[in-house]
Amino acid sequence: MKLILDPKLKSRVMAKYAVDNRWYRAKIISRPSDDKFLVRFIDYGNKAEVSSSDLGSIFDKWVMDAPKLAKRCTFNLPPGLDPLSMRA
Repeated sequence: MKLILDPKLKSRVMAKYAVDNRWYRAKIISRPSDDKFLVRFIDYGNKAEVSSSDLGSIFDKWVMDAPKLAKRCTFNLPPGLDPLSMRA
């Protein structure tokens, strides 16, 4: 994996997920500090803060252009149901 020397906001990259130490497609959404980046994992929708050493380039055009697997969705709950309850 070729590390990115100067990551840019909104760039699509490969980012290492700290929980399993695997690389996943991600998009840089902010830069909280000089060495930290907030990324959204394209195929899962979750966010994580990663260091610049955990960002890599996507070389394969197919990987770069493949549609994202995560879909934003919401659920409508029945009236009167607390969204934080166990029944929800």
